[in-house]
Amino acid sequence: MEGMRLSADDATRPEEAVAQRGGVRWGRHWACVHYASLVAGFFALLWVDRHQWFYADEWEFIHRFVAPSGAGLFVPHSEHWVTVPLLIWRGLFAVVGVRSYVPYVAVLLLTHVAIVHMVWRLMRRNGVTTWIATCISLVVLSGGVGFENIIQAFQIAFTIPVLTALIAARVLEGTDRERLRVGAAWALLVIGLMSSAIGVAMTAAVFVTALLRWGWRRAAVVVSVPAIVFLVWAITEHALGTTTPGPRSDYLSLGDYIWTGLSSLASFTGIPVGAVLVIALGWWIVTRWDLAREHTTIFAMAISAPLLYLFIGQGRVSFGPDEASSSRYLYVAVILVIPAGALAVSVLQRRTWAWRGAAAALLVGALLHNGALLYSQAGTFAKIKQASREQILAAVPMVGNGKTLGTLPDPVVAPNLSGSDLTTLAQRGDLPGDDAPTDVAKLSAETALNVELGPTAAIRSTGHVTAVQHDNEKDGKPSQLDHCTDFPPLPTSDPLYVTFDRAGAISVKPTVAAVTVSVTVVDVNQLSLVVQPQTMSLGPGETRWVSVSTAQTVVAIAAPASAVEICD
Repeated sequence: MEGMRLSADDATRPEEAVAQRGGVRWGRHWACVHYASLVAGFFALLWVDRHQWFYADEWEFIHRFVAPSGAGLFVPHSEHWVTVPLLIWRGLFAVVGVRSYVPYVAVLLLTHVAIVHMVWRLMRRNGVTTWIATCISLVVLSGGVGFENIIQAFQIAFTIPVLTALIAARVLEGTDRERLRVGAAWALLVIGLMSSAIGVAMTAAVFVTALLRWGWRRAAVVVSVPAIVFLVWAITEHALGTTTPGPRSDYLSLGDYIWTGLSSLASFTGIPVGAVLVIALGWWIVTRWDLAREHTTIFAMAISAPLLYLFIGQGRVSFGPDEASSSRYLYVAVILVIPAGALAVSVLQRRTWAWRGAAAALLVGALLHNGALLYSQAGTFAKIKQASREQILAAVPMVGNGKTLGTLPDPVVAPNLSGSDLTTLAQRGDLPGDDAPTDVAKLSAETALNVELGPTAAIRSTGHVTAVQHDNEKDGKPSQLDHCTDFPPLPTSDPLYVTFDRAGAISVKPTVAAVTVSVTVVDVNQLSLVVQPQTMSLGPGETRWVSVSTAQTVVAIAAPASAVEICD
């Protein structure tokens, strides 16, 4: 590895290194490209996110704002301290409600763009060639492998700690006014800790940076106040140990979890042998450790990546090692590791034109891969979110009619949004003023609100129930349920259609094997419509009830794995 040693001018300040090569003008051009890419990239990402809407955990924040008993600012969200994101969202909600998602995602993208710039500045301060720093920043800006943190505004809880840690590391690089710098670092790290548990991992990365630069004592001082503040919050809000621990055997898989996370960094390059590059980078960091004193922040952040996955794995390893490759975590890991990769590439490309060509090809390929991945994932999630949006809006007139059995307008995508929350949003004028909902949206809303699956009947059985399979319906032979009727397995493509002349309930019992039963409200004139179902899993001989709260309702029942007995 001797041939990879940095020459004297490799280790100089960027301005000096560029001047020695007569490249000041090109350096300025590339810097202009970087700043222009930040502005253009922000608006390009905003365009990519134009069809996103509120999703999953985001509704828990909305619930806090509209429910009389909503949790306060310091109550943890799934063990995360989220006061800062809550304050930002509360301000946005006061202005736009949920009428538009654009302001929420715009704030997320602003933090993302700021992170990209801080990474670029870090690379430039450490002698990375300007064109490489600019190109790598452009790849990070495209955000493909970390798409969750680009398309879901809630992920500001992850981007804020990353940004504050990068700024804190930069502040601590100075040598003058040390007390002021340490105080500023404390404030920045506390903001990160008040955003999510990722703040803990990023505080650890800043600690490692201070440790390599100054030693144990000063490093302990840097994180002392943030650590005390976090512990006081955790004790006060009973946040310690809120994650249910898994069996001890799960912790034996921590190594596999960490390696899965680290090896998933290869997806950033978009090439099949990307894992080889990750291993090669690790080898370069170990063998070039003599550079750590001069490039402290870069090396400290790189070795903090395994610590990130170790920290995350403590509470997530029970979900399996593949969970470590989630894009929301990969985003953070890329930010930690990419400056070291940029430094290594910058050194290698100075050898020959062949190395420069290889570096350029790698960066172009990574940019195309990440851009395409982001666009694809954004489109996939937009379809899910828009369907949820239509279903929720279609549920507005239903939640106030007194006939609903369900309490969640969309229990799959918006499990934290209750019917009462939706009513409050409608009364306050905080919902979008859209056109009439689609037929699919109305049927999906009816399935969620007017049908209940449970161990007992929510409504007394009326006896006015007819059932017909699709094939029989063509022959015009519907059959009145005679108390209990046995049916063969009911595939999804040929379900049993049950008409409730009045509100009532029927029981379903598999007679042969375990089965997952799906139930949807359908329009007999548009049976091809794909409606979001309710499902229940039943063992052999286990009885569950399907209750329907509205008259003249037709539900489709599918039970593909077993014959079933249905009783009125």
